[in-house]
Amino acid sequence: MARSSRLVVHDAFPSLAFVQANLRAREVWPTVVIRTRAAAEYRPDIAGPLSLFVNRRGASHATIDGRRLRLPAGCAALSAAGERFTLDYEAPVELLNVYFADDWVADVAGSLDAEARALLEPLERG
Repeated sequence: MARSSRLVVHDAFPSLAFVQANLRAREVWPTVVIRTRAAAEYRPDIAGPLSLFVNRRGASHATIDGRRLRLPAGCAALSAAGERFTLDYEAPVELLNVYFADDWVADVAGSLDAEARALLEPLERG
């Protein structure tokens, strides 16, 4: 896998057509930060990387892996790599979304010592 090792910051959402074309082409994505104000923005059915969605002001909805969540101001949602998500901004909202490149996740996991790495393992059912 090619490494992206880039950080891209946007003050608006890239076009949905651009995102969908890159997903179909299976491009290697950089880590992307989007900080913007949005209203009437609908981003349906995207299988993205590890992603963090934060509403700084206003509320929105996120559907992650089929579960619809309301995100009021000050709240966040996280989607795992490969999970499908839909973002729905109906009213004005100030947001900060971070889409973490796969190599970023691998770099963080690779830097953990054995004790910290154990925290990432699933809990045994008891």
